Amino acid sequence: MRLISKRKTVASLLAASLTTMSFSSMAAEEDVRLWTSLVMDGELTDSTRWTAEIQPRFKNSGKEFDQLIVRPSVSYALSKQSSVALGYAYVETETAQRTSKEDRLWQQFSYQSKWNDFSWSSRTRLEQRDLDISDETSHRLRQMFRASHPVAPESEWHALAWNELFINLNDTAWAGRSGINQNRAFAGVMWRYDKKSRVELGYLNQVINVGGNRENQMNHVLASTWFIGF
Repeated sequence: MRLISKRKTVASLLAASLTTMSFSSMAAEEDVRLWTSLVMDGELTDSTRWTAEIQPRFKNSGKEFDQLIVRPSVSYALSKQSSVALGYAYVETETAQRTSKEDRLWQQFSYQSKWNDFSWSSRTRLEQRDLDISDETSHRLRQMFRASHPVAPESEWHALAWNELFINLNDTAWAGRSGINQNRAFAGVMWRYDKKSRVELGYLNQVINVGGNRENQMNHVLASTWFIGF
């Protein structure tokens, strides 16, 4: 059973990679961006945890403010390897016309495991997104696969890679048609300086399906995340 599960995981990763390559090969407008993130979490009970995220993002080679995300959540451990979570996100985005404000409710299932020295995980998230100037709710699926490996035995430093595919589940005027919404692919390093905390830094390639007859948007992102455990 474990071998079958591992084969399914590898197949899923390959499928996500092929989707990313074909999606990224489309013509696109490009920008260099800077994303920073602070993630804090702690224990509520033996099986429940709280998490709070703050993510400021900058566009136009990092010169202009683009977006702010504030995302609290509570998770429940189903086992040592799997958990479910319920959360909310407030998203403020600066556009050419106005500052848009979005509210999101989301639900999530996560699974993590190890294979030899590789640590890998899967995260499936459903989002219900509401924009301040629209009565339409956009439903979106996000699927992430992530893997890391220590650069040397017993090292605090790890090589890290992940891919996340975003899929709109319905048509809305403001979030676009159903189908692939965007893809994010990350490669970098992780410094796990204690059992509860870590820092991740690397390159993130974001491709957004703008829709219509317009070119896709491709962003080259310097991404950094600081996880603090309590």
